Amino acid sequence: MQYKAESIEQIKSVYPMISLKGKKAAITGGAGGIARAVSAAFAELGADIALIDIAPTEQELKKNCDYLSSKYGVKTVPIIGDVSDETSVNLA
Repeated sequence: MQYKAESIEQIKSVYPMISLKGKKAAITGGAGGIARAVSAAFAELGADIALIDIAPTEQELKKNCDYLSSKYGVKTVPIIGDVSDETSVNLA
C-alpha cells in the first residue's frame, strides 16, 4: 500500500495500515508481563487473542482474557498448556 499525501488535508488515518481486525493471535506466557503488554496492543488493534500459559498461572490467565475482552471487545480464550512439551501442546 502506497501512502502519499500532497497536503495536510489529504493525510488519512494510518489505522487501516496497522489494523489487526479479523486476525487471530496466539501469545505464549499469557499470564506474564511481556505477554500482557503484547496482547493488549494486539487487542487494541482488533485481533482476537488466545493466551497460553502453564497451569499454575490459570487464574491470572483468565483474568487477562476477561480484561482484554471487556476493554477492547475482542474474543479471547485462555489455553492451559506448556509449549515446551509436545504432549501438552497436542492436548490443547
